Amino acid sequence: MYKQILTNMHKRQNSKEFSLAAIRYKNERSDDQKSLDCLARVLSIYTKKVCVAIAYSEFDDKYYISYNANGSLNEYNSFKSEVNEIIRSFYQHVHDNNYTIYKILTTSILTNRRIEEKLRNSIINLDDGYIELDSDDNDCDHEFSKILSLYNSAKNTRTKETRLEAFDLMCDKYKYLCQILDQISQKLETTEDETTRVDLVHNYSLIKKSKSALSPFYKVYSSIEKLLLYFNTHEGIDNKISVINNRSGPNNQKHTEMCLLEHIHRDYKNRELFTHNIYIGISKLACLPCKTVIALYNKYSDDNHALNIKYHGTHGKVYENWEFPVMLLDVISIDGFVSALNPEDYNAYAVMPMGPDTTSSDSDH
Repeated sequence: MYKQILTNMHKRQNSKEFSLAAIRYKNERSDDQKSLDCLARVLSIYTKKVCVAIAYSEFDDKYYISYNANGSLNEYNSFKSEVNEIIRSFYQHVHDNNYTIYKILTTSILTNRRIEEKLRNSIINLDDGYIELDSDDNDCDHEFSKILSLYNSAKNTRTKETRLEAFDLMCDKYKYLCQILDQISQKLETTEDETTRVDLVHNYSLIKKSKSALSPFYKVYSSIEKLLLYFNTHEGIDNKISVINNRSGPNNQKHTEMCLLEHIHRDYKNRELFTHNIYIGISKLACLPCKTVIALYNKYSDDNHALNIKYHGTHGKVYENWEFPVMLLDVISIDGFVSALNPEDYNAYAVMPMGPDTTSSDSDH
């Protein structure tokens, strides 16, 4: 029953008549919680996973990590090995200042052909297709054309300093594109001329794709310094990690935060707890079904003084291949889940005709 409802919601969100649907919001987070989101984003990019989540339990000082699976038999062992490599490299930098973490993360992005192809295509299309408007900054085209030069500089250099400088400047370009998207959003709210609106939407779409292509560079590079501070004050994380095998596949996708919630629920349901907080850091914002499950689970926890799950926020999108976490059926019924899918959550459509880039949690944009 819920599958058909999610399919209908997914189709409606992606129909041409509507913008990208749903209410998007972010929760307040502590610095440590922000660091868990950063680590999830770094691991997602390094391990080439669509989504990674890290749950931290204050009760026993443990970290649970999982991922959106693709069904590969060797996936779990490979993911676990790569997680250990990243954790170890952060500590090597903290203790020895050897820059290994910078090297392996920047090299990972620069040697990823999918990321390179997406970046080159989007920037070329932006450079060729951007429509200059009277209200534009005259330096727009100049700023766009620099992005690929910075990428080539980072990829072709053999010196650490030149590569890190190029990454730093690419992060500036990412922020610049975010600013332009905000400016176009504001113009669309006040512009009535239909021809101008069409041009603005066209530019918005091109810039949004380029911003998305630059996102991995920004996510990783801007997260490293934050994570070094976290690892400097949190010793022994490598001995506190449990990597949870997500056995689902792409057609029936158990999202990574649901995989962790099932595991945590099973671990803690027989313990004597009183409002024990667990934060789940996620490389993306949570989808609407995951948000709904967490809200229902917290309602149950409030009644039983057990667990309280916190997370960054939701982008409100719905995926039709989403799989219900059946190990939570002793807490949440499928009927209760369906009832809680509030139509207002997907009837509230964004102002932007092309829809904001809602799934990302890498910045305030």
